Amino acid sequence: MKHNVHVTITFLLFVAVVGLVADRYVDSRSQQRPSPSLAIIPFAPTDGVPRSVATFMSKSLYENLELNSSFSLAQESDVVELSGKYAYPEHLGRKLGTSFVLEGAIYRKPDAIWIMAQLIDSESGDHVWYKTYRSSGDDLSRVVANIEADIRQWVER
Repeated sequence: MKHNVHVTITFLLFVAVVGLVADRYVDSRSQQRPSPSLAIIPFAPTDGVPRSVATFMSKSLYENLELNSSFSLAQESDVVELSGKYAYPEHLGRKLGTSFVLEGAIYRKPDAIWIMAQLIDSESGDHVWYKTYRSSGDDLSRVVANIEADIRQWVER
């Protein structure tokens, strides 16, 4: 009889300890940072850059990041629909529930096309990453690939 009581008490203690460990594990998992997400605002053409070039850049970035990244993207149609309604990119990011917003502009200079891209934290509004790329105009796909790689490296870190 004493042996059965000892076994029962040991078993109950074991179940209690397992329950505490499981609760702490679940709590720690729920407190981890949520996976990042991104909204891509269509790039703005300036200085005589055709809108088709800006559209190519934006759509190519969206498609490449959608296929090759571990983070989620806001629906392109939602971004386009809402982008004119918010004065600041971070407000758009908050509305869409994304961690970051990518915006960019394309400039034509006599010798090349310059593409500016910047990543904005949706919560704080901080510009957390910025880079300017140069293109001859014939290598826009290479520039898209470089922007994509830089964005993935920054967001997935």
